Amino acid sequence: MPYNFYFTFYGLAIFFIRTVCLLFFQLEICVSHAQNCPESAFVQPENWEGDTHHFEFNNTNASLNAEGPGRSIIFNKIGDNIGYIELTVSMDFPPSSSNRLLFGLTNNSDLGEVNDKLTFSIGQSGSNDGLIVSSVSKGIEKNLDTIRFVDFGEGASAVKIGVGLGENALTIVLNDRYSVDVKIPDTIRLRSLMWFFIQCEYTKTRSDKFHFGPLYFVDKKEDLISDLLGLGELLISEFYLHSGENFWFLEIYNNTESDQCISNLSLHSEQGEIRLPGLSLKPFQYSVVTNKKDFVDIPESINLFVIDAGNLILGKWISLFQKEQLLHQMIIPDTFNFEGGKTLELVDTGQPCRIIGNYKASKFKLGTAGTENSWFILTDEISKPELISNSSDKLEIIWPYLIDDLSFFTSFMSANKPFRIITNEYLKNRLEIIPEKGYQFTAGDWIRVNGNYVSSCNEYAGLMDTTFILQFPRSPNQNELKITEVMFDPTPGCPEYLEITNTSKELIKGNNLVIGNMNENYPLELIETLTPERSYVLTRDIEHFSSCYPQAEMSRVFECKIMRLNNMGMNIELLVGKDLIVEKIEYSPDDHNPFLEDSKGISLERDLSGSTSTFWRSGLVQHNYTSPTFLPGIEKYSSIHFSFSSEVISPNGDNYQDQLEISVASGGEAGNLTIEIFNINGHLVNSLVNSSPIQGGEKFYWDGRDHNRKLLEEGIYLFWIYYFDWTGQKNIDKKTCVLSRN
Repeated sequence: MPYNFYFTFYGLAIFFIRTVCLLFFQLEICVSHAQNCPESAFVQPENWEGDTHHFEFNNTNASLNAEGPGRSIIFNKIGDNIGYIELTVSMDFPPSSSNRLLFGLTNNSDLGEVNDKLTFSIGQSGSNDGLIVSSVSKGIEKNLDTIRFVDFGEGASAVKIGVGLGENALTIVLNDRYSVDVKIPDTIRLRSLMWFFIQCEYTKTRSDKFHFGPLYFVDKKEDLISDLLGLGELLISEFYLHSGENFWFLEIYNNTESDQCISNLSLHSEQGEIRLPGLSLKPFQYSVVTNKKDFVDIPESINLFVIDAGNLILGKWISLFQKEQLLHQMIIPDTFNFEGGKTLELVDTGQPCRIIGNYKASKFKLGTAGTENSWFILTDEISKPELISNSSDKLEIIWPYLIDDLSFFTSFMSANKPFRIITNEYLKNRLEIIPEKGYQFTAGDWIRVNGNYVSSCNEYAGLMDTTFILQFPRSPNQNELKITEVMFDPTPGCPEYLEITNTSKELIKGNNLVIGNMNENYPLELIETLTPERSYVLTRDIEHFSSCYPQAEMSRVFECKIMRLNNMGMNIELLVGKDLIVEKIEYSPDDHNPFLEDSKGISLERDLSGSTSTFWRSGLVQHNYTSPTFLPGIEKYSSIHFSFSSEVISPNGDNYQDQLEISVASGGEAGNLTIEIFNINGHLVNSLVNSSPIQGGEKFYWDGRDHNRKLLEEGIYLFWIYYFDWTGQKNIDKKTCVLSRN
């Protein structure tokens, strides 16, 4: 771990200082006074009171050196402004009720007159303890919590214990990694606890076995934020939630070229706020925050913080803040399902402020916590806002990028009716537009957003010249909704699905649709609205969908109860309500391309272009034979061309013309390809491909060998190339190549 910084929930931090401060078994009192990991002033050991003659200080360290058995206590007056304390402890023996360590805060250096006290003890009842947190108020002792993240069964070897003092709670940080929030009783007056104490209880054989490393006191009045970060500089790079196991983890990424010492971090969701421990991160380094340490496996070099914050309730968004500054935000797709160990990963850190379309399901179970994500870069560009909901009394517009001050766009917005804008404190990429009193939005109204902008992530987000003509969802007419893809015979382990496309240019109501046939019907209640010219997928198993069909836009994939799709074919109807049929199709395995050797894992796609004489065609090879949630572009092919890399090959191992490369170029619809090679006597010596589906852009290779991998004799070889397009049209091409052994 490059640096160690500790923070309370209230922005309190402690920073490692000079090299001398890191010596083992050292006891120093340090108070931080500046930013950027500052050096600190020392309070000398003579400031201790009590049984100081039982301790050996040696200027920079402290060890118990008593003639036991007995009890030894030392005190240091720290005042009422301390916000964070950290003590490093070593005990090379199993703690017990006879040999134990207590430290904490009291209101008096005379324990006989103590009214209020907070105590942290190791060894209260044996090796199964952990760290016991207790309080005394008005003579009444109360056990507040037992923290078991660190096992003291065999003792303690340089265990770091940090205590952050909040208004009504303690933040306990153990070994830089585990953080727990402990509520303080209302009767405890923190401002009165001005004395810090260390108490050792020991038998004779343990009277010299207590050792202490650095002790830090941090003044809570100091501004201990080393860096105030900006939007897009600290990122939510991965998130996972397992509601059944009450477990979640969040990966945070330093997206800057500088070391960062960061406090005052918090997560906000629709359900509330969770305070985070402070983070110390090198440039482009990850840190992981979780509520259960044993559920996530990360590299030892990565900061792991375990916080006792229960379950992070899943909503539609999670925002990362430093004080009031938004740093990053994750928008969780409505249809994303964490079941099956899927995590949401940030795809492109080069576009940190793009949040729409920049998260995908990890390629690996339980994701890549603390390591490079399984996705790296986005190739598509989006810059325009989108109208995501509209009603007569409110519109909601969402931008694909995070923007510090969306109200700035007021000057770039106009409409045919007067309006006002409401921004969201936590969602920095959306605006609510409310008609002024006495007005309502109706169909045909318009609102325009105009102007260029650069987000505060220093990303140019493009021209925002967009006009929205208001529509309100209506019921579909005949032939407006079409079933455009059927996956009835998927690859083993992958789900079946149906694709529905709104071919109209208007919003269509989806929550009154029914899918079925004469024997069974299933309401599609999850799809509220179908956007114009968009495709939506229905499946019974969304858990495996994204890994089987990674090209799909998962925000338009819905898990719902639908009929099983018969491999022998069937009829399917799409209805409005129970009676009005708006779409009816029939499919059969015979609808696949007849030249396919095996159609398993290949969908049937609706031909909406009229480029073929059939209703269906097999999925295109360029999209891995499936295209859920989108319609692949269709053009009528007019020609196909084959080119050879050379007229002569000489497979002698000199890396020059050792093999023939056959390239396929196509300007139109794909088909199937067969390439057969004959010798000069007309004998078939090899078949490079046999009825292979192609789309154009493929390359095939011949190294001068026959079908038994035997090198052929020198001579001229004839290539017969058969190409069948999707309509059954056959094209034959003949080429020659000379095989030389020189």
